[in-house]
Amino acid sequence: VPCHHRASLAHGQRIKDVLAAQVGLELGRREHPRGDPKNAAKIAALGLLKGGDRVPAARAKLVFRRILSAWQEEELRDDGAACGDDDDDVEYQQFLEHSRSEVPQLYHHLTSETPSAFEILWRASTWTKDPKGARKREKWDKWERQMGEQVVRAWAQSRDLSELVCEC
Repeated sequence: VPCHHRASLAHGQRIKDVLAAQVGLELGRREHPRGDPKNAAKIAALGLLKGGDRVPAARAKLVFRRILSAWQEEELRDDGAACGDDDDDVEYQQFLEHSRSEVPQLYHHLTSETPSAFEILWRASTWTKDPKGARKREKWDKWERQMGEQVVRAWAQSRDLSELVCEC
C-alpha cells in the first residue's frame, strides 16, 4: 500500500537522522523524487479495471479524472488512433469487447462523460515506464546508500559497530 510505503520510508529516514546525530554527523535533507504521473495512472487504471462494476460510479469517475490528468489531451490527439500498429489495434479491440461484456456498468459510467474513456484506460494500463524515470530512482538509491555508508563509517570511528546493530 503506497501510504504504508511512504510511512516506512519516513520512519527509516528518522532512524538514519537519529543514528547520524549520535555520531555528530549532519546528513542534510533530500526530497524523494516525485513519482511518474503516468505510472500512477497505470496503477489506477489497472485497479479500476480489476474492480470493474464493483467500483461505485462516483469513485470510478474520480479515479478516471486522475488517470485522464496524466494523459494530456494533446497526447491523445497527436497519436490519433488508439494504437500504433496492427497488433496493438487487435489487442485494443479485444480489450474493448471484453470491457463492454465484463464491466458494462463501468463502461457506461465512464463513456457517458468521456467517449474515449476506454481508449485512455487502454493506453494507461498498457503504458511502460520511460527509462529516464528509472535513472531518477537509481540516483535516489545511490544517495540513500551513500548516506547510510557515511553513517556507518562515522559510527565505526567513534563507537562499537555492535551498538549500531542494536540501535537498528
